[in-house]
Amino acid sequence: MHKKMGMKRIDVTIRPCLLDDMRQALAAAGIPAAAMTFSTASRIDQHSAVTEVYAHEEHVFDMMPVVILEVLVMEEQMPMACRVIEEVMIVGRQRGRVVVAPIADVLTEMDSGPTPKPATVPAHKMEGCIQ
Repeated sequence: MHKKMGMKRIDVTIRPCLLDDMRQALAAAGIPAAAMTFSTASRIDQHSAVTEVYAHEEHVFDMMPVVILEVLVMEEQMPMACRVIEEVMIVGRQRGRVVVAPIADVLTEMDSGPTPKPATVPAHKMEGCIQ
């Protein structure tokens, strides 16, 4: 019997300078660019806070720009994707955050036509998840 595999979402929070290396490494490992999305954010970093004076007032800047790379992978690709992410972070000597979460539904068609067909993960794959 063929088992339908679920999907995982991997969120990687890294510095912007690592984004291209991360995307290239994941693409080389067989994860298509269409499975990746990134957004920019800021992280509070007390270790590299900068104090500057503006208009005779002292201001502390402790926000560091980061990129959050979201990667959707099949469940069987997840260990390999995490290894690739870890290798890029080690080579780039970067600290970051990696969060892996299960995906219950993925819309496979997006258009203005009829309701998209969901690619559903079977209920037994959702054990232990908050629903």
